[in-house]
Amino acid sequence: MNDNYRMPKDFYEFQGEGIMSNYEREINQEIAEAIKGKNMFSRYSGWNFSGLVWWENGEWFCEVFTYGFFQETFVGDTLQEIMDLVSNSYGYD
Repeated sequence: MNDNYRMPKDFYEFQGEGIMSNYEREINQEIAEAIKGKNMFSRYSGWNFSGLVWWENGEWFCEVFTYGFFQETFVGDTLQEIMDLVSNSYGYD
């Protein structure tokens, strides 16, 4: 976790569905490949939070928001690691 790191301002949103969802506990690998290495992010949805996910410098990042307010940024080697870290803190729903 890195409370101070934020997504670069020049990143833009991948158009379409989100990269991850707690509803189905799925990671969309096609979207992961589409944004990896580009100045792009995708959304991660959960019942009690929303996340912005991007790839940078060899790692995945996820900014977590609750009720529209930034909470913290998670960092992981894989999207599954990001999902586990975020879910452990903000719920699996």
